[in-house]
Amino acid sequence: MMSELVRALRRTGRELLPALLSGAAPHGERLQVTAGPALFQLTGPMPSGWVEVDLQVGASAGRPGRARVIADAGSDTVSVPLPLTADGSARTVARLPDVVRSLKLELDRVGPLDLPAVRVRELTWAEAVEHQTQAGWVEIRHMLQPYDLAIAVIAVLLLALFIWWRLGMPGRRRSGKPAA
Repeated sequence: MMSELVRALRRTGRELLPALLSGAAPHGERLQVTAGPALFQLTGPMPSGWVEVDLQVGASAGRPGRARVIADAGSDTVSVPLPLTADGSARTVARLPDVVRSLKLELDRVGPLDLPAVRVRELTWAEAVEHQTQAGWVEIRHMLQPYDLAIAVIAVLLLALFIWWRLGMPGRRRSGKPAA
């Protein structure tokens, strides 16, 4: 029972198979980008909604290059940039249209590359919210960094005020009845 619930909440990833459309030629056992970016058609079950995209194209001797996934939804096209690293990997979370007709992968990199390995995992709503919240907290923390000292001083003062209040506010003159 519990394992079925966990399986329903955490979806597994799917491999999408790339088919070269243009922009690359065989170079030994690898591919070489020729003119402009290499374009691949991704085939397999089309994902939709919030997804995690994982890409592997092999290490590069030069700059990391650029990559993006282009989702065609018929009336709309969504482009998702992938932060390609020097080791030829990229991972990102993005929102795709609810109905995706086709996916294309565009790679622009100097030097040879392996046939792309693309794994896409649809995220549950809870995972998508967690990812968005986590990204938001990182941004908030970065914005508040110049005020770290002021925030720490205010926190200590509030703690001291709370302790003083819990002790019955000693030293505060009471109005009303005189002390007997």
